[in-house]
Amino acid sequence: MKPAHGISSAEPEGSPAAAGGPGHFYLWFPLRHTLSLVLRELGAARREPRVLPGGDGLIVALDGHDVESFASRIAQVLSPEETAGTRVLWVAGHREPGLADFQRVSSLGQFRRPPEQQPGQDADEGKTPF
Repeated sequence: MKPAHGISSAEPEGSPAAAGGPGHFYLWFPLRHTLSLVLRELGAARREPRVLPGGDGLIVALDGHDVESFASRIAQVLSPEETAGTRVLWVAGHREPGLADFQRVSSLGQFRRPPEQQPGQDADEGKTPF
């Protein structure tokens, strides 16, 4: 049985493998300095994220195939402590996150493509979202 949005039950909704279409990548930062670093990187890449209310996070519109490479690129500009402290969530489609989504929040360092989709299987693997 296929749930709404055409995602098979074998792929959890919101996972990068399930999300080939557009969605939003939410990032919550441990420090304002971390937010500043990421904003500078996104500005250099000509990306325009939305700042979350409260100013401690961002929302970046992405294609689902670009989520993992985007996360890796952001992790490269942060220290290991900032990467571990930054929380992220991918939400496929155009909806806002709900209570059920909070169990999927992970650290930026732990955010990875599910094991069934290994590098080399994805035609967009080498592309950068920037």
